[in-house]
Amino acid sequence: MKVNILLLGKDEISDLIFSILSKEYEVYRSHTPEDAKRLMKDTEIDIMLTRFQKGFLSLVSEFIGISPEVFFLLLLEKEQVFEVLTQFQGIVFDYIEIPFTKEEVEHKIKLAVKLCRLRKENKRLTLFNTLTIPAIEILKSRNLYDICKIVLNYIESLLPVVSFIGKIESDRSISILTVGKRKTGLREGEKLGFKERHFLEEDERHIKGELLKEFHMTDINNLYTFPLGLRECIGILGIGSLKELDEEDLSFIRQTAGKLSLIIEHIYALEELDRVKKNIKTLGHQEKLRMLGQMASGIVHDLNNLVFPIIGFTELLLEREFGISKDGRRYLYQILNAAEDIKNITARLRHFYKKEQDEVESIDLNQIVEEVVELTKNKWEKPSIEKGINIEVGLKLSEDIGKIQGVRSEIREALINLIFNAVDAMPNGGRIDIETKAEEDSIVVKIKDTGIGMEKEVLERCLEPFFTTKGKNGTGLGLSMVYGIMERHGGTVNISSKPGKGTTVTLLFPKRKEKKRLHIEEKKKVFPRPLSILHIEDDAPVARLIKEVLVQENHKVEIAHDGELGIRIFEEKVKEGRPFDLVITDLIMPKVEGRKVASAIKSISPETPVILLTGWDVPEALIGKEIDLVLKKPVFPKELKNAIYKIFERRKLWQNSL
Repeated sequence: MKVNILLLGKDEISDLIFSILSKEYEVYRSHTPEDAKRLMKDTEIDIMLTRFQKGFLSLVSEFIGISPEVFFLLLLEKEQVFEVLTQFQGIVFDYIEIPFTKEEVEHKIKLAVKLCRLRKENKRLTLFNTLTIPAIEILKSRNLYDICKIVLNYIESLLPVVSFIGKIESDRSISILTVGKRKTGLREGEKLGFKERHFLEEDERHIKGELLKEFHMTDINNLYTFPLGLRECIGILGIGSLKELDEEDLSFIRQTAGKLSLIIEHIYALEELDRVKKNIKTLGHQEKLRMLGQMASGIVHDLNNLVFPIIGFTELLLEREFGISKDGRRYLYQILNAAEDIKNITARLRHFYKKEQDEVESIDLNQIVEEVVELTKNKWEKPSIEKGINIEVGLKLSEDIGKIQGVRSEIREALINLIFNAVDAMPNGGRIDIETKAEEDSIVVKIKDTGIGMEKEVLERCLEPFFTTKGKNGTGLGLSMVYGIMERHGGTVNISSKPGKGTTVTLLFPKRKEKKRLHIEEKKKVFPRPLSILHIEDDAPVARLIKEVLVQENHKVEIAHDGELGIRIFEEKVKEGRPFDLVITDLIMPKVEGRKVASAIKSISPETPVILLTGWDVPEALIGKEIDLVLKKPVFPKELKNAIYKIFERRKLWQNSL
């Protein structure tokens, strides 16, 4: 975290101080108090070094008026120390006695910088806590404007910047949704004037020079834009500053934009859910709850990822940082309590999609297929007669395919959705063929229609929640529900389709039996030796937290932010003869998802344990040769450490890794 130091004075001592500090710190120089005041108005100064001089109290009052939280470090002659510190107790942070050594100066500055950074971090956490409570209340009303206002005020409270949020309109222009407290020269509702629209969508940008003039913003030399939205860019967060921002500040803004994107997507999803609920009035109560469950499971996953680092880093601060003030610790406990409340909310949301009364049983898929065909006759037989078209349903059910373990009502629901989709895809009639068969590791159900088929772009998105090609008549939840059901049963969905050639959906159910979860003891274990661990996680705060926890136990942790990179790093370490002892991976990640990562790891090194750490509810069937243990986010540090120890103890891997 950057700390700015101002050295006030023009003499040999000031020159010496500057030569000592400038190699390691950002040090500004002012020769007169007037120069210092002008600099402080443009630059956030954290520490001021100056010699004691006449009229110091008046100067200090002016400096504090500009920068209330500046630390004063005085350069004092020996005979001045007692009188000055007595007179200015509570104002002066510390002093350096003249004459001094290089080591004394470095020690005093190092202490001041450490406290400055701690105070800044504490301020950020405190502001986050004050932000969370009103934001949660506003989120209930889905008032996006007020949420954006809170986020902009939050950023401007921490950084010397101006800010705005722009919304992408239907004509692909950007209009100003809201601006921060500081003046930007922009008005709400105003359209931004620029020529190259596309550069805002692709990635964050740093705009300066001639191009900046097109935005008509006042008193800034740099404009940074950050895209808002998860699946596509729906707006931008704009940050203006006089000086270029460093990577630490940009990283903070980047994370804030990511969290705001998540909130915006949730509000849009909730609004879409309202529209969906109006379109499903004819469905029964259980069907409505299952659809809500698909939304709830995603929300629970995202909230778990957000709460995880908040709880973990707050606990680490309380346990390890002993210099925090009494008020600071009280603020941290407030943050911890708020995070625990969010965690309890996610537990209640889980009831939408995890129903204890749904028992897993042995199921005859042929029987389920025959039941579903009979149940859906009202959808495909009666309307075809009324419209004068012909829809046929053919069955090819193989005998002795065996039974699967699953929830009967969910499998029935998945097949009903697929038949309904097939019927909707044949407005002029056609044929639906349903086939069952047994393969080496799977029991297969194939539903094939002769309908209109799908373009490549539609095929790539057809499993996304709320994506539909049926306009107002579609909810966009059918195929995503099928996907969710197959995920819970440890199976997969394959879809092939061509325009005018129909669509084939293949469901593959695993033959394997249920596996029991490993029991995790809460008793703390002592590791015989440090481990080399690869952690694959696309959520940066979660990755940093896990690394902090494991490094405390002297383990060496390497982080990969997507599955493809994680596999490549693992392969390289094996080739170098320095393999990892353990791999911890997320489930849903860019490029390669967690189960495929685990499969790749095991193909390279079958004995390497793999832990799946996820915010999703994972079916028991996933625990097998690829996954050694599933841990649910948010996981507490002690639980994670004991789980790792348990894996090595059960598989007797300590002997192999010593």
